Amino acid sequence: MNTRCPLIIGLLIGIYIVSLLVYIYGFRHIPAPLIIDIEADNFMSPYDVTSIIRSPSSSSKNDTRNNETPSKPFQRKRIIYSATDSYWNMAGLLSSFSQCQYNNCEGRIGVPLTKMADGDIIMFQFNKIRSFPNYSPDVRRRQYWLVYGAESPAFRYNRWSKSLDENINATMTYRHQSNIFIPYGTAVKIKNDQPVGNSNTALTKTKGALVYISNCQSVGYNRLETVKQLQKYLDVDLYGGCGTKPPCAKGDSKCEAKLHSQYRFYLSFENSMCSEYITEKFWSRLASPSMFVPVALGGLSVEEYSRVAPPRSFIHAYNFTSIEELGKYLKHLTEDDTAYDRYHEWRSEFQIRSGFPHSVCELCKLANEGPHLPARSDLSAQWNGACASEIHFEYNLSIAPL
Repeated sequence: MNTRCPLIIGLLIGIYIVSLLVYIYGFRHIPAPLIIDIEADNFMSPYDVTSIIRSPSSSSKNDTRNNETPSKPFQRKRIIYSATDSYWNMAGLLSSFSQCQYNNCEGRIGVPLTKMADGDIIMFQFNKIRSFPNYSPDVRRRQYWLVYGAESPAFRYNRWSKSLDENINATMTYRHQSNIFIPYGTAVKIKNDQPVGNSNTALTKTKGALVYISNCQSVGYNRLETVKQLQKYLDVDLYGGCGTKPPCAKGDSKCEAKLHSQYRFYLSFENSMCSEYITEKFWSRLASPSMFVPVALGGLSVEEYSRVAPPRSFIHAYNFTSIEELGKYLKHLTEDDTAYDRYHEWRSEFQIRSGFPHSVCELCKLANEGPHLPARSDLSAQWNGACASEIHFEYNLSIAPL
């Protein structure tokens, strides 16, 4: 009996020691519980849960990290580089992906061209391309090299270089055929319970047309001479570097608002006639609270304007056979308030938005969906060649180049 007690006691001590070791070394390696903050909808854990989900070593039948379904937390990051930061406030543009359908993109600027091999898109400003990176074929195949620009190719310094051919496989411009469309403005249909039209607009208008021109150059026609021809039939005030000094100090918005509200028309004459080149000269005046009716002269056809602007919101010079015919029609509208007010009926149905707020989302969509876009050999020729060399009015003076 006495000889068995030490054995029993030793066995009990051994069991206790083993149990203690299991407790100390075993439970230490059990992960801490995952804490969910319901108020903030955030996961707080000593472990990086998202990195575990994204890990290449993790395998699951439900692992869709390569699936391009939008707004998934386990989507891999897409990187978009800008080879220049001097255009359109690139830093601001490339930091606005949070509201997009695909929101897993990250924009980067100020990175050397040789360090962009991990990028999904590299953006090049059309007139600041010194060279292209010399990446391996594998890297090049999975990247989009995108050129962007919003200027008229009618001017030599705005034309695209032939070096873009066979290198660029995506475009971002104001033309609809671009991979990413960036218009100067858009018209958005709105819901409005108010009656269509504003019959009182003409009552506040005591002057004819207004135009600001600071760039005296134009291609395809003589813009200044066209304005002078219109002055034969209509009161037109020309301000800026190519006209008289504006009556309002720069930045005096109250003075400008009071001045602008007196005019029935704004002459939205572009500096050149290129396909879909419809700039802020048109859109900002269409959106102005001063309630202008823009008189447009630009693009290659009236249809380019009709396709994007609200119906009966503007007057286009291409609808007239001469400056005289256009001038007499505008003069008629200064005398017929009812006819003039019809050009404002669209305002209760449409809203004008300037710029291109959705272009950044289109960039991220392109990076995620990855359509096959081969480089084009005729890219520069197609871009540079879409301008009119001359527009035809009855008065030859109005189309003589400067």
